[in-house]
Amino acid sequence: MDRAIEKLFNGMIYPAEQVLPQDPEYIRAIRRQCELADQLEERLKDEDYKLVEEMCDSEAEVQDKQAIEFFRRGLSLGLSLMREVQDCLEMPTG
Repeated sequence: MDRAIEKLFNGMIYPAEQVLPQDPEYIRAIRRQCELADQLEERLKDEDYKLVEEMCDSEAEVQDKQAIEFFRRGLSLGLSLMREVQDCLEMPTG
């Protein structure tokens, strides 16, 4: 079995593409989002709908930046915990 560092180096670990929730609530929310977009497209003038699309693209960009920061902080916390555990294991007992 490959080690995590080897998988990362070989491009086999890419959380942004691999993590898609499979729970029913997430799937319902995605479907609802598509339904609402379709309704807006039908009701709005072309220029107004383009503005809505721009807003959605901007929101997606913000969410991407947030996801990167959440990942960075979570990884940092995990590594800090591993370092602390290693320090505890290396302490002499007594």
